[in-house]
Amino acid sequence: MFYRNEESTVFSLPEDLMKLEWHFLKPPKIHNDDKTKRPFLKQIQKEADNLKTEEDVTEFQYNREIHNPHGVTKFYVNVNAEYETVRSKTNNKNIKYKKEKKSNSVINGGSDGEIVQDNSSVNNLKNLLKKMTIDNLEFSHLYSEGTTITMADLILYTNIYHLFESLDFKIASVQHHLKHIITWFDHMTSLPRVHQTAIQCGYKLGKLAKNRNMTSPIKFSVEEGLFEKINEDEMELSRMCRGKYRPIKPDVWSALDKVVKGEIQIETGIHPRGDNTAILWSEVPEGVDPGLDLPKKRLLRKCEQLENLVTAVLELAKPGDVIVDFCSGGGHLGIAVAHFLPECKVYLIENKEESLIRAKQRIDKLNMKNVVIYQCNQDYFRGKFDIGMCLHACGVATDMVLKQCLQNNASFVICPCCYGGIQNTHLMTYPTSKYYKDSGIVYKDFLTLGHAADQTEFKLVLEEQGKYCANLVDTDRAALAKEHGYKVTLCSLNPLTCTPKNNLLIGIAPEHKTEPS
Repeated sequence: MFYRNEESTVFSLPEDLMKLEWHFLKPPKIHNDDKTKRPFLKQIQKEADNLKTEEDVTEFQYNREIHNPHGVTKFYVNVNAEYETVRSKTNNKNIKYKKEKKSNSVINGGSDGEIVQDNSSVNNLKNLLKKMTIDNLEFSHLYSEGTTITMADLILYTNIYHLFESLDFKIASVQHHLKHIITWFDHMTSLPRVHQTAIQCGYKLGKLAKNRNMTSPIKFSVEEGLFEKINEDEMELSRMCRGKYRPIKPDVWSALDKVVKGEIQIETGIHPRGDNTAILWSEVPEGVDPGLDLPKKRLLRKCEQLENLVTAVLELAKPGDVIVDFCSGGGHLGIAVAHFLPECKVYLIENKEESLIRAKQRIDKLNMKNVVIYQCNQDYFRGKFDIGMCLHACGVATDMVLKQCLQNNASFVICPCCYGGIQNTHLMTYPTSKYYKDSGIVYKDFLTLGHAADQTEFKLVLEEQGKYCANLVDTDRAALAKEHGYKVTLCSLNPLTCTPKNNLLIGIAPEHKTEPS
């Protein structure tokens, strides 16, 4: 576990352990952070309307904690550094009394004075809260994969426990080097069900509490320059930062120049139903359409997105097929497909419990018998299926879906999203196709194209370039599928205005599975 330095009694902490420490040091990665943070932002800005007195200002909660079924989510409301000055003044300031004594109390309506409250701090905080964006909500990195507890935390918990056990729980010796890992471990231990299970498994948490401030006779060190090495390993272009990366123009031009020199051709087609993708939502049962879960502003666009994917699947499916909705969320896509294809089985794959609870409620209300729910990460799913589909799976998730479809020789209908979220992992490397690799496109070029592809917001100056780069990224995906014998169409959702991320990949599996040459 530890590496002993030559001619020394000092042990070096393993690089992978320090990578985990470095990982906890960074802000958490939040899937679809806008969707996650927006409700909290609205709640806080609603609270701003109720601020009336300086007492309300002093009692305003900047540190928030939300209790979930299997853990907690914590975040800090960082309104403005300047506000700390105002806040400190408010805490030390008394309400001013302005008393105007009159010889005749009747002049003052029977009172001998009036209370005048300085509302400058109230208005100041109100204005700051109203101007807040989601970037002002700073979420704590409580769990290994961000803000939500996953199976990875339970696996890591066991390993870190045995690491501490090997030190006889005298973890003061590694406190300096593993500060964030220890903080994470303490938080995990504080969760009632984790604590209870650990005790049942014979974990000596009492001894840990007793010995943790003791120093082990073993000395530990970190390899010189290790953190710099770890930091360099994570390319600047990968989206580890909180804000959206804007690719440097020379990098984009260099990548696009390689595309031209490599003679990479984008081949686009049309949806199998052309422009006839509309669904009469008014004629389907309540619960099949997404109207119950979405605000009216989003409902039309969501319905248009679903129509394109549902009708594409209808063109591919045959009776008895197993269809998988990866990253299904609340099941909007999967439930709609299950309604129109009652003779097929539909699996919903999603790791968020709250999303699946909503999906199950809709399924039960519709009395659907052809839908099965799996709560797991998409790459943990091992079932056989005939068609894979996903709507706006983020970054690498899109490629994981495509990979599973190719492994199962399954057709696919995929609408990608978050091109800038693409990065090499232990499961995926980019570019994915032999076509791109042979054309001289390397990892950095591909990441640059991915980040440029995220500039597809409507009316953005670089929207046209963003769409072109999105097509280039999806051409790599299409090429990979073609190398496996698939017939692939890269087309756009109809209408284009239903979402800025409007590419659609439709792949028809070969009758017999083939391997890329």
